[in-house]
Amino acid sequence: MTEVIDVTRLPYVLLLLSVGVTSSPLVPTGSSARPLSLYFAALSVLAFMMAGRRLRHTRTVLAVVAFLAFLLLRQLFALEYPDPAVAFTFKGQTVQQDLVSAALTVVVFGLHYFAFQTAFQVLGARRALWYALVGLSLSAALAVVQGVADILGFGQPINALTSVFSASAIDWVGRARGLAFEPSWLASQLTVLMVPILLFLLVAVRRSYGVFTLGRVRMPIEVALLGLAVLALLFTNSRGGLAALVGALGGLFLYFLRHIHYRMNLLRILLTIFLVGTVGYVSSGNAYVASALGSVSKLGNLQVAFSSANAGPRFAAWQGAVTTFLEHPWTGVGLGLQHRYFAAHPPQWALNQPEVQVWLSPLYADRANAKNLPLRLLSEAGVIGLTLFMVLFMTTWRHRDGRLLLLFMAVPLGIDFMSLDSLALITYPLILVLLLEVKRESQRHHH
Repeated sequence: MTEVIDVTRLPYVLLLLSVGVTSSPLVPTGSSARPLSLYFAALSVLAFMMAGRRLRHTRTVLAVVAFLAFLLLRQLFALEYPDPAVAFTFKGQTVQQDLVSAALTVVVFGLHYFAFQTAFQVLGARRALWYALVGLSLSAALAVVQGVADILGFGQPINALTSVFSASAIDWVGRARGLAFEPSWLASQLTVLMVPILLFLLVAVRRSYGVFTLGRVRMPIEVALLGLAVLALLFTNSRGGLAALVGALGGLFLYFLRHIHYRMNLLRILLTIFLVGTVGYVSSGNAYVASALGSVSKLGNLQVAFSSANAGPRFAAWQGAVTTFLEHPWTGVGLGLQHRYFAAHPPQWALNQPEVQVWLSPLYADRANAKNLPLRLLSEAGVIGLTLFMVLFMTTWRHRDGRLLLLFMAVPLGIDFMSLDSLALITYPLILVLLLEVKRESQRHHH
């Protein structure tokens, strides 16, 4: 899909093309989540306001405003009345600094939502979807290059080149990260955004953006991009990402099952089962993934199961978040403070875990965040905060095409919730806009 870009639309195009860069050194301050899209998001919203245009989807806009307003008011209350139990300098940060940093992630969430909404309104659903796919594909393609280079022994030079425009905490060896901060973040974008969007376009819209040609082989470009996404995901060696991919393919299976009377869909169901089996077989040969598969037999004891999967610290973080929530159920303790409550009362069984020891040490910056968005919201914003967050998604369910896209996203999104917990990532605001806007792409096709 090639076209001349109107210069007035350039901020919106750059916003969508930059979605894969989740932590850029070009953004000078912030935590590990420093998306390059921040600059273009600000320009997009400013240009939209100067043009005097109005946002559509009023119900969702109001839900977003209510969610953001509650979180910011909770931060102000925590600043005014700090809890003496955690009002100490920890890891070089005061309580006030932690609260302000967390409040900035709320602002980033809101900025991204409004920017993505303006981009879809200005560019149109079809063009905006294409630019978002290109942005995600750039990160996926780089991940494949990183994976191949690592196999050939050139991983370090590629990582050094990548770090110029995409920062990471460590130099990853044996796991590709594309343009993302770390492999799990790339896996999140591939399985929660790229794969579901492509599946939706293939089965619901069936109007290709173009044709991919390789020798005598011709296929819709969406099929080629889907293959790129799966290949990149395999190079990440992300356990959660591979499980999410199987979940997305499971959604595809359910979609075909509903249309079982079509003979072609029988072949598609068999192909889906084959793909799920292939992904499972290939990934089971990786020791990192195999540790997770081996822990399934121990699910009767979650603590043992997580420890067997090398995820004991994550379970400890979840346990700490639940404890904080039970003590502060309605409004939580304030965003950015859960790691302090964990440090004050860590689970005793986890004290011998090296990662937990790092979380408790004042010498390291790593923190015992919940590593789980619903649990983080429960512990830091309470029942009210989590309810308002859920309302955001409920406002999108009235659209049939949005529900179909959510079918492909459901399992990956659930796994993502249990892996990442930052509001500064572009994933959740972009999903909200996608669930509202894909109906316009589908309607255009049917008309």
